[in-house]
Order: sequence, then structure tokens, then C-alpha cells
Amino acid sequence: MKTTVLARSASFAVALLLLSGCKGPEGVYAIDKDETKKTLEAEIAKAPAEQQAMGKLVLSLFDQMDMSLELKKGGEVEMKMSMPSPTGGEPKAETKKGTWTKDGSTVVVDSDGKKMSCALDAAKLTCEASDKSQKLVFKKN
Repeated sequence: MKTTVLARSASFAVALLLLSGCKGPEGVYAIDKDETKKTLEAEIAKAPAEQQAMGKLVLSLFDQMDMSLELKKGGEVEMKMSMPSPTGGEPKAETKKGTWTKDGSTVVVDSDGKKMSCALDAAKLTCEASDKSQKLVFKKN
């Protein structure tokens, strides 16, 4: 009897572990400002001198931006972004909708015909635009 109870308990524990590992990427991800800034700084450093000033301006506004990515069940995605107005007025907020698919450890987000490929690692998405113009890092809330 004790062996049966112990065996069932062990089976239940293993099942819980397996199920917890099978969670999908669904959820809300917030921009990881520190990691994304490191990526942006590296990209700015590689840019021609005449483009670096604009890159540094974007970087200075980055701390005031908010960005999130919600991967919903059924393959829908919602991206939200807000940034300060350059003229000091109300912040500009934008929401975009699209779709997402998962292939192995890669999540591909498609919005307005623009695709972003994201490497999924635990609770983090490291994303790059298909034209290699943007690299963003998100962490799961």
C-alpha cells in the first residue's frame, strides 16, 4: 500500500514537472530596457558618424518609452508602445495587432506585413526585425 501511494505521488510530481515545461510562450512581455539599450548602443557604435547623432537621440528617449508584446492564445498578438512627445505634449500611444507562430524555440510575429523573429529562451524573447533594422529584448511579466 505504501509503495502504491509513493509511486502515485512520484508519478503525479513527474506529471506536474512535465506539464510546467510544456507551457507555451503565451503571455505579456515588457521591453527589457537594459538589454535593449545595450543592443542599441552596439548598433549606434557601428553606424556612420553622421547617423550616430540621431541614434543617440533615440537612445536618450528610450528610457521614457514603454513597450509590451502580448502573445495571445490562438496566434494573435497585440503590441503596445507609448513614447514622449518631442514637443512636450501628451505622450504618443500606439497599439498594433497581428499574428504569431512558434517553430521550435523561435516565435515569429507578423504585424502590418512586417515580421520579427524572436528567439524564445525561458521567459525572454530576443527579437530582430526581418530587415535586421531593429533588435529588441522582452521579458515575460
